[in-house]
Amino acid sequence: MFALASENVQPLNFSDFFNVLKRRKLTVITALLFSLLGAFFYISRAVPLYVAETAVFLDTRQNNVLDGAAVLAGLTGDSSVIESEVEIIRSRDLANRVADKLNLYDDEEFQSKRGFLAGLKGAIFYQSRKDVAEGGAPQTSGWAKAAENFFPEEKAAIRDPAIVKARVVDQLISRLTVKRVALTQVIKISYVSRTPEKAKKIADAVAQEYLNEQLEAKLDATKRATAWLDEKLSVLRSDLKNKQNAIVAFKQANNLFSANGSTQTEQQVARLNEQLILAKVETAEKRAKYEQVARLGRSGSVQSFSGVLSSDVVAGLRDKEAELSREIADLSERYGPEHPKLKNARAQISDIRQQISSETSRIVQSAKSEYQIAQSRESSLASNLGALKKNFDQTGRSSVRLEQLEREEQTAQDAFDVVAKRFRQTDKSDKVQQSDARVISRAELPPAPFFPNKKVIFFMAGGFGLVLGCLMAFFLENLISGFMIADDVEKHTGLPVISNLQDLPVKTLRSSGQGEHLFGYILAKPLSAMAEAVRKIRVALDSDQLADLSSGSKVIMVTSSVPNEGKTGVTLACAASAANAGLKVLVVDADFRNPSVSKSITGANDVRKGLGEYLLGQCDLRSVIQRQVISNIDYIGVNAIPKSPTDTLKNGVLAKSLQHLRDEYDVIFIDTPPLSPVVDGKVIAEYADKIVFVVRWKHTPRDAVQASLRILSQLRHKISGVVFNRVNVKKEAQYGYGYGYALNRYSKNYYKN
Repeated sequence: MFALASENVQPLNFSDFFNVLKRRKLTVITALLFSLLGAFFYISRAVPLYVAETAVFLDTRQNNVLDGAAVLAGLTGDSSVIESEVEIIRSRDLANRVADKLNLYDDEEFQSKRGFLAGLKGAIFYQSRKDVAEGGAPQTSGWAKAAENFFPEEKAAIRDPAIVKARVVDQLISRLTVKRVALTQVIKISYVSRTPEKAKKIADAVAQEYLNEQLEAKLDATKRATAWLDEKLSVLRSDLKNKQNAIVAFKQANNLFSANGSTQTEQQVARLNEQLILAKVETAEKRAKYEQVARLGRSGSVQSFSGVLSSDVVAGLRDKEAELSREIADLSERYGPEHPKLKNARAQISDIRQQISSETSRIVQSAKSEYQIAQSRESSLASNLGALKKNFDQTGRSSVRLEQLEREEQTAQDAFDVVAKRFRQTDKSDKVQQSDARVISRAELPPAPFFPNKKVIFFMAGGFGLVLGCLMAFFLENLISGFMIADDVEKHTGLPVISNLQDLPVKTLRSSGQGEHLFGYILAKPLSAMAEAVRKIRVALDSDQLADLSSGSKVIMVTSSVPNEGKTGVTLACAASAANAGLKVLVVDADFRNPSVSKSITGANDVRKGLGEYLLGQCDLRSVIQRQVISNIDYIGVNAIPKSPTDTLKNGVLAKSLQHLRDEYDVIFIDTPPLSPVVDGKVIAEYADKIVFVVRWKHTPRDAVQASLRILSQLRHKISGVVFNRVNVKKEAQYGYGYGYALNRYSKNYYKN
């Protein structure tokens, strides 16, 4: 069995890749040039784009100029918060505000979306949009009216400003880039535009609108909070007033008015308690005086009563009594007992003593009266206090309810005070609001467009071209279904390559003066490289004992896998080489379907009777043999084609005729049809002594060669080798050291073409 292709596959190394690129350098260079040309065309046609960048810093440190906390708290440094702010800057609402502020709806750059189809639609309906924007009726041209049937949405967009506005905003957002710088609190806002001024203006406008949006959000929140607090204050004020009124009404209904924190009843009870205590003390004092008087009265010592002793009247009377007693004593010494002055003095002292006795009686009676009055007053106070205590129990229950009402009133008062304080703070805060961000770097006017970057584009185009060229080179290399060097043939088939025949151009063949066929060139130039290559076939056949005529190996079959492999040329070239060596040669054209031996030898198919007529018994063998005078080659051509060429070849006539011709000719070459399309070659191979298999360089598919060799698998011993035909020596030399390399290097020293 012949070796399969998969059994001989060798791994590629770096040199193999290099050789592929070397062989396909034109493909690589072409791909590179086309890529660079495309890059140049793209750059020349591309609209330059400028990018401007504004940096915003999210400042989490806020100046607290008010005592209270802000209504809308400041930003924190959390990543989620910063990413949320990034999305706010990208938001459609902010883009709408920027578009309104800069009036981008009339800007030509924002008239249509990017892309060929969108640009075409924008160009068609541009004038109509402009007319509508200016307040007039849309004036659509004839070809634009026809286009309305294909683009109905554009027709609707002309009269719908909302659609136009939405598209402008889409454009604005698509060219806006907002990103956080690493893990910092800095956000960079970039905008791409066709002009540097517009890029700078829009980048700054987006940043400014973001700051304005923050302030407006805080102001709106403050206003809403102020309005809510104001409404809440009204409710709390009304509630507080209602509770205060309820307390007053309850006090009035229950006589719970108080002073210094106590109710009237409490104050009355307290006062009565105080008076009762004082009355009891006074009663005790009066009773003590009264009891002293009673005791002194019983003992006859009333004069020693403290009240008497302390009486100024009694004291005055006693002083007068003492004075009269001294006067009586003096008068008694001077005058007699009956003296008028003495009598008068004694009468005065008796009167004074009577007054002292009366005053003493009055003081004693007064002490008794005072005791009785104090006792009565104490009893009255105790009675009144008992009545008040009964009333106080009822007042106590009312006081509990009053305390509850007062607590509710205090709670309402506290709530009112808190909300009122917050209202005052909030009302002031809307005048001192500040943004949570600030611009730390304003956009600068871009000095040059960032797109197209010529160096980068050319570099990328060059890299793409090289990669594409390499891929194409390997792709084209893999598309080659045939064999490129003789080593591949031997590895794939397991057969030796007995010779390499180069592909001679028609001009070279004509230079021999023998026509355009290899046959004539061999005859005219026996010392040429081609003649030497053909002799290699004969040498290979000699090594196979075909030159030993006594062995009987005279019939040489030349075949191939598919048509147009050049087997007829190889057959005639071998015949011409043998004839030049003095051998008697016969060439048999056994390809009934595509006969070409006669045409290659004589230049025209002038066969009157050929192999077909002979095999069908219509003529004898001698009548079909013709001679080429110049080369002394005999040949049998084809004229009539049998209805069943295969059956005709198998009828035994050809086998008998070849046995007969062996004795007459030194060598017989049979040109057979290819093995893949028809089976005639396998039939003829049974009659041949040896087989020469022709494989065309780069042309013959590997699978076809394998299939053909499987057809001859039972006749493996007859195959002498492979002729590698029509080799392009220059290209074959690129695949390694082989026939092309040797021919190019040494042909001048050994060959005479």
